[in-house]
Amino acid sequence: MIDGPPVLGLADASLLASHANAVLHVVRLARVRRREVEASLEQLRGIGAGPAGVVLNGLQELPAYYPTYGAPTPPAP
Repeated sequence: MIDGPPVLGLADASLLASHANAVLHVVRLARVRRREVEASLEQLRGIGAGPAGVVLNGLQELPAYYPTYGAPTPPAP
């Protein structure tokens, strides 16, 4: 596993990605604009290093739709 710099603006990331077997694109929510993500994905695809997946960092847990789903069942009386 190689941790590389941001894709946009640096040639290092593309160079590393071109030598990797697979690429995971890591995106921090609320810090990166959608057009930047799209541009970085396009750049990776342009060198034949389309990502195997995308990891979203910075997600905040949302309240559960079913608050009791998965909750422990109280013991029977």
